[in-house]
Amino acid sequence: INPADYPADTLFYFEAVIDTSSVAFPAYARLFNITDNAAVISSDVMTAALHLAAAGTRVRSGVIALPSGAKEYRAQRGGESGSGATIHLHQAKLIADHSG
Repeated sequence: INPADYPADTLFYFEAVIDTSSVAFPAYARLFNITDNAAVISSDVMTAALHLAAAGTRVRSGVIALPSGAKEYRAQRGGESGSGATIHLHQAKLIADHSG
């Protein structure tokens, strides 16, 4: 994705559907820039929603600034290290909002 391919007033967001096996250990997700091997700043989202029969909880970041140039991205999931909680990432997407 190259932000220059979008109108100048486009706003970008990261959205994920995630949950956790333990309310004591929240689920986290973020957008990761594979090209530059770096997390996208301010893309982190989290929830303490439990993994039940439902398919997770939808959470969205605030506006994120994507680095210039064509980049490849992927979603990363995680939780507190050593917690034993299982984190589920059901869906993730990058949203380009151009309302104009």
